[in-house]
Amino acid sequence: MIWDALTFRHRIVVPPPNVKLNPDQIVDIAGLSSATASQKCENWAWAAGLETILHTQNVDLKQKYWVIKADGGEVCKDSFDLSSLPQYINGEYVLDDGRHVRLEATTVSGLPQGVDPFILAPQAGRPLMLIWKGHPYLYVGMNYDELRFADGQREFSVTKLKFLDPFASDPAKQVVYFDREKDDLADISGMMDVIAEPIEGTNWLHPEKELDHPREIFFPK
Repeated sequence: MIWDALTFRHRIVVPPPNVKLNPDQIVDIAGLSSATASQKCENWAWAAGLETILHTQNVDLKQKYWVIKADGGEVCKDSFDLSSLPQYINGEYVLDDGRHVRLEATTVSGLPQGVDPFILAPQAGRPLMLIWKGHPYLYVGMNYDELRFADGQREFSVTKLKFLDPFASDPAKQVVYFDREKDDLADISGMMDVIAEPIEGTNWLHPEKELDHPREIFFPK
């Protein structure tokens, strides 16, 4: 589904025959606020956004860690390359509580061809990072109309995207909307999704639990 051709268009008032219109639908991560960027610099903004994305997945890695890892120190930068971020993010990490996780970041230029990530990610409670006018925001939801066709196909007409701005320290002032009637889709230059997967290992604190399924234990020769 092409965003500029299908999803950002004039509101559908009267649906075609045999098509059901579900207007004014909302998907949202209710109550979420973003970590505030420690410095009002774009590299600290994406790092604060990443901190929040990971926090929703029970991973505690602070923005300072990411800025130092990506930039070599607590520096301030007014721009960054979104496509380069996965090289600093992807990999396996050991958290302070001993858990092991694998992080995988994926980026796209502009917007993805389909609208699915913009529905599925908020439903999973995971924000996405979008770059709007060169500044990273957290995408947390959208308003849309839905068309359901007789053959089972669905089509979406997006009216607003809901963002959180990491520069705002007051959660009540973090919410910003991209309005398709007022704003230019071309100003959104990229998107990043980050997924944290736990890496399961031997429970060394309670080895007796490994005997619950003894046939699954492998002893190398």
